Amino acid sequence: MARLAQERAHTFINELEDFAEEHDLTIDDLTDSNSYEWARHFDESYPNEHCAIFHYRNIEGEAIHVDVYEYRFESATLYFEKAIDD
Repeated sequence: MARLAQERAHTFINELEDFAEEHDLTIDDLTDSNSYEWARHFDESYPNEHCAIFHYRNIEGEAIHVDVYEYRFESATLYFEKAIDD
């Protein structure tokens, strides 16, 4: 049982590292939750079976643009917020 848990954790970490590198995400982009969940998102995309990206643009009429990555693997959910330039 412990071996299976270790293998799952290893798989999760490897897939997460690859995903973060592919999308230019760093540990600084990691958050506890989607802090923009209250706002209407412009679009969403699904780059793989573990992730949904919510694209927020012009939040509250301001030039605030953010992509929120919701990464799920088994029972874990991680959120990354990435500011987008105009």
